Amino acid sequence: KKSLTYSSFFASKFLLMIALHRVSLKLKEHIITYCVVTTMILSTNGLFRHVKSGLDGSGVGIPFDLTWVQSRSVDADEDDDDDELPSHLPVPDFVKVFEYQHATESGNSIDGACETNTNMDDGPLRLDELGRAARTIVDSCFSPSSASGHEAVLFRSLHHVIDTADDFEQFWNGCLQGDHLDDGWTPTSYMPFGKQRAKLGSVDLVTPFPPENALPCHNEMVYNPMSPAGIAFFCLSDAPEGGETILARNAELTKVVSAELQQLVKEHGGIRYRRAYYDQNDEQAVKAAHPFEVSWQEKTGVEDRDEAIKFFSNFGFGADHLVYFNEEGRLIVENVRSGYNDNEDWFNILAMGMFELADGTKVPSDMIQQLQRDEWKPVKALKLRPGDWIVLNNRSVQHGRLPFRESPEQKRVILTVYTK
Repeated sequence: KKSLTYSSFFASKFLLMIALHRVSLKLKEHIITYCVVTTMILSTNGLFRHVKSGLDGSGVGIPFDLTWVQSRSVDADEDDDDDELPSHLPVPDFVKVFEYQHATESGNSIDGACETNTNMDDGPLRLDELGRAARTIVDSCFSPSSASGHEAVLFRSLHHVIDTADDFEQFWNGCLQGDHLDDGWTPTSYMPFGKQRAKLGSVDLVTPFPPENALPCHNEMVYNPMSPAGIAFFCLSDAPEGGETILARNAELTKVVSAELQQLVKEHGGIRYRRAYYDQNDEQAVKAAHPFEVSWQEKTGVEDRDEAIKFFSNFGFGADHLVYFNEEGRLIVENVRSGYNDNEDWFNILAMGMFELADGTKVPSDMIQQLQRDEWKPVKALKLRPGDWIVLNNRSVQHGRLPFRESPEQKRVILTVYTK
């Protein structure tokens, strides 16, 4: 019995030593990883400097113009509650700003590379490396474990190294590339109701919305089964007058949307989004088509009906959605969304006034008009300058823009990218 007891004792001790050794190795691994991450962040800070007051104008902001709302079909004679609308659009307080530390004494930009004062190495920094550094910052700010709680990150002064769409594409490719610490971002394609966006090189431009009208805040592709997790805008050239980017947090918007409307959406099962694409071989349909409408052949890039239906399945349209050809030969695509994000924040484009609720119920026009007013209450504004790149969490921050005027010499050119 003594022998058995001693054997058990030494066996237990041996197993304990093995367990402690494994814990030690794991701890060592975590320490090394922490040191590498810390070093990387410190190096990144050598490329981008956090600017605590990096947004223009700490005063009252941009004067609010009621015509921005009237362009959304609100009757001017019924504007009895103008005092509820903001007098000014303030600068957003939820955007974290970083400025690129461009070359000073070490040299100029060369062939997609830039000399920079950084401890990363003594050689030129490639634009894709700069993109990876920017991605690290965004991931840190957007991390659920981050204490910052930021949902938007703005990088400034990138015009020193990025002044063409090709330059930006190199930078963006760096954001998509992974490394030994983490995976890169996964891009996704623009999938609107109608026509695709125009491109500069291989990068999307912003929505060609009439410049004389304000484009109200919205979440990108919120109507699709799978909306982008992130959206980012790079300013190559700004408008000489107007064109400010407007932002609103979905959490703040939810607080001002009427309780009656929110209850109505929930009671009727959410919002039904319906698309109809005509047949390009139908001459009458082609003649009757609205300029913003598009044929199903152009939309999907295929001629076969089965392949056209399959096209939408790649964007998340599954068995619980309606994708079919009607008797007129139009491709009908319908899906229902709850109207809320995972945090139960208002997440839809019901304010456009074009959509019914899931069961076919129409939203009363007075509710839509009130929503068109309410959606401006949490809006904030900033002006993107050439070389500015703003990255947004598309699930929690809306974006839009104010009216603008441009000249033949100075056009507003904004590039757009999206992530899954």
